[in-house]
Amino acid sequence: MTAALSDRADFPVLDELTYLNTASIGLVPASIVDSTEEFARELATRGTTWFDEEQETRALEGARTAAAELFDVDAHDVAVGSSFTELLAQLAWALAPGSGRNIVSIDIDFPSVTRVWQRIASQTGAEVRWVRVVGDPGSLDTARVIEAIDERTAVVCVSHVQYSTGYVLDLAAVTRAAREVGAVVLVDATQAAGQVPLRPKEWGVDALLAGGYKWLGGMFGAAVAYVRPGLLAGRRPPIVGWLTDPEPYTLEATRLQWPDGARTLEASTSSYSAALALGLAIRYSLGLGVDRVRAHGLALAATLADGLRELGADLLSPEKPSEGSGIVTVRFPGHDADRITAQLNARGVVVSPRLQATRFSVHHHTNGEEVAHALQVAREVLGADK
Repeated sequence: MTAALSDRADFPVLDELTYLNTASIGLVPASIVDSTEEFARELATRGTTWFDEEQETRALEGARTAAAELFDVDAHDVAVGSSFTELLAQLAWALAPGSGRNIVSIDIDFPSVTRVWQRIASQTGAEVRWVRVVGDPGSLDTARVIEAIDERTAVVCVSHVQYSTGYVLDLAAVTRAAREVGAVVLVDATQAAGQVPLRPKEWGVDALLAGGYKWLGGMFGAAVAYVRPGLLAGRRPPIVGWLTDPEPYTLEATRLQWPDGARTLEASTSSYSAALALGLAIRYSLGLGVDRVRAHGLALAATLADGLRELGADLLSPEKPSEGSGIVTVRFPGHDADRITAQLNARGVVVSPRLQATRFSVHHHTNGEEVAHALQVAREVLGADK
């Protein structure tokens, strides 16, 4: 049986249940929980006697520098925000294309990836051009995205790893096609960061953003974004605040001067506890080695997919390792997906319903025994559902 890649003692809940739901909410290592709780307690009970201006200035640096290493970019080109949604909205409105232009996105992508563009299009007259695969999610591939790009495309905004099926886009190929027509590429890496190596500069993407509470093992309330130098030149995000200044602690109320590059996305005080946790969580992932995490996840996902197919499942996730991830999504013909998912959860195998299907997700703390147990429970649930 395949052993877990990380120390399972860091995740006490695994003694109680089989957690195959990182694609929904990732488990936070116990040591990070302890450090974050201590930080929050000191901040809440001692205020500025413990958390002065110098410490506040440094509060986001742990997440910023860790993300820079994870993305293989310069820390100056990384912003820290409260969520992927917030950071993308800042970028989207700064780049908002007008009438006659289009934004390419995928109709099964996560709503936070797509809804900001629908809002922008409703005000500017731009078109949201959908890659339509909702009737057959397993048919999504990189070629379908590239086919939607044309000379009117201003923005391509997609997820690197699809949250519903685990499909991994070839971002280098997408970016090459976008460059030919002068379009920019913005990427949601929330389902990728921590389980798939990320090289935005090598791929040529213009911005890559990730929430921290899934595969990275951080908490709600912090996210990071890489922004290509020059992307925001002459463009301004809509939200400004006291941090919107190269020297914010001057608190000069009559001055508005944007910081250079990515940090122009940072406008206000945020959850410093969540940012601390995210920085520590990224370091945890880097310590394991994201390449090793990917290989581990692909091996367990393949075993899980094979076992589910033997139980009669139709696989929505890709079969090619280069296109796959730790996500395995299946439908059981003749069975209601919501009912099957609920029964698995009731029996301690934690999974999620997505696209009228059941989504499993394995990570570095998953071992072969858990996969075998999940398959046995699925067999029992399907038998009882006849």
